[in-house]
Amino acid sequence: MSVNSEAIKKLSEQVESGVDHILFVCKGNLCRSPVAEGVLKNEISRMKMKRLTTRSAGLIEIDHRLVVEELFRVAEEFGVSLKDHTSAVLTKKMMEAASLVFVMEDYQKGEVIEKFPEHKDKVFILSLFDHESNGVNINDPLGTTDYQYRYCFNRIYQLIQDLMDFLNASNSIHNN
Repeated sequence: MSVNSEAIKKLSEQVESGVDHILFVCKGNLCRSPVAEGVLKNEISRMKMKRLTTRSAGLIEIDHRLVVEELFRVAEEFGVSLKDHTSAVLTKKMMEAASLVFVMEDYQKGEVIEKFPEHKDKVFILSLFDHESNGVNINDPLGTTDYQYRYCFNRIYQLIQDLMDFLNASNSIHNN
């Protein structure tokens, strides 16, 4: 059984009781996790889901900063608004509210579990749905090229689509 298969099985077990709030976490909450949150918000709106909510946070103390300008522009081109997003630091309250927590890199999963061991069963790496790269990290594009920002956005966009397909297939989204 591959790493992804094991993680998907664990995720399936975790979502059996339903999913109503998804939290995305990255290092600073300036690039990757805000994109995941923004894309999921668009999907929630498009699918008229009444009870599914989402939020994002970072592992380091960078409160109240806007999304990186390059990623903001890329997201806007694809109809994803990040204009109201300001960075936030991951808290215990956020972890308690989340049905599922998705991180962008393997080390982040370790950090989240270390800080909040009581929530370890709901922490996953978002790329577990990426069968081609077998769960490889979603690299931080901060300070790189326009191409890297676009690549990051497109990869996260596709992973959110795959996540929604997975949740819809497992009937785990409370939609009432």
